[in-house]
Order: sequence, then structure tokens, then C-alpha cells
Amino acid sequence: TLSTLACAMIAAGYKKVRHSGPIVAPSRVRLLAAFALQAAGLIGASQMAPKLQIPVGYGPAEPSSGPSASADPSTSSSKLQVKCPFDFTPTPDSPVYGLNRVSRHPGLWSFAFLGLGSAAATASVPQALCLAGPVLVAA
Repeated sequence: TLSTLACAMIAAGYKKVRHSGPIVAPSRVRLLAAFALQAAGLIGASQMAPKLQIPVGYGPAEPSSGPSASADPSTSSSKLQVKCPFDFTPTPDSPVYGLNRVSRHPGLWSFAFLGLGSAAATASVPQALCLAGPVLVAA
């Protein structure tokens, strides 16, 4: 409840000052920096997607548990199984890859780069400060 109250106070403060304060028109250099920072953030976000897998496959059929159940494994049949299209199974022996080699929190840094890029592209100083806020969380 306190975090909700804190977010509500931030939103109320931003709503009050968003159109007041200095306006600085973005230059070509700031727009180029904004493009580069947002591209870095989007590339980082694309690295966090889980591995995809084919959502259907054949697997062993569940054995029947009745008295007429056969103990012979050669008579068992395979059955069509539906799986999740995302592979969330951890592999403990796999090496660290992607942005996890650089940072322990790549999602936060991707979000911070997106915020910095948006802050560099905006003309309003209060809005730029609000958009650059995720950098403080990522650092």
C-alpha cells in the first residue's frame, strides 16, 4: 500500500509540473543519442525472451493402471502431447549467455536505456527527469 501511495504521489507531482518548467528543443545530436539509447534498450529487451519450442510433440502414453495392463513395454504407444511454446526449463550446466554476462539485471538496464532515450528526445525538462528515473533503479 505504501508503494501504491508513493507511485500516486509521483504521478500527481508529475501531472502538476509536466507543462511547467523550461523547454529545451532537442538538437540533432540529442535526437541521434535518443535513437541510439532506445535501440540499445530494445536490443537488450529482445535478448530476454525465453527460448521457443515446438508446442506439440510425441511422448510416451500414460500406462493404464487396470488389471489388464500389459507389462510389456513393446506394446506401449506414443501419444500427441501439447506443450508450452516457451521453454522455461532451466539448464544448470549451461554457461551464462547474452546480457547476463555483462549485468545481473539486464531487464532493468534495458528499461533504463529506453527511458534515457525517451528523455533525450523530449523537450520538457520535468518530463525528461521523470523518464530518466529508471536509471536510478538500475544503478
